[in-house]
Amino acid sequence: QSAIEALTKVSLRHPEFVGTWLILGRSYNKLEEYSLAKEDLLEAARINPFDPAIHRELVLTFEKLGEVENAKKEQEFLRLLR
Repeated sequence: QSAIEALTKVSLRHPEFVGTWLILGRSYNKLEEYSLAKEDLLEAARINPFDPAIHRELVLTFEKLGEVENAKKEQEFLRLLR
């Protein structure tokens, strides 16, 4: 939770830092806050759509949210990135 608080401040000052959004998404996933994770991970993907780590985390997030089609799309995107 403390990481989320710190990183949220960073994201407001430096919204272009993709790593901040990725770590926020991972942190929310660990707290089982999947809707919040999805928002931050989609922002990370918008900034850098070619980072496989973002898409791996999105697969997990979409699966936890029951968004099967979105999870499949992310898996396909990962395959294309390889």
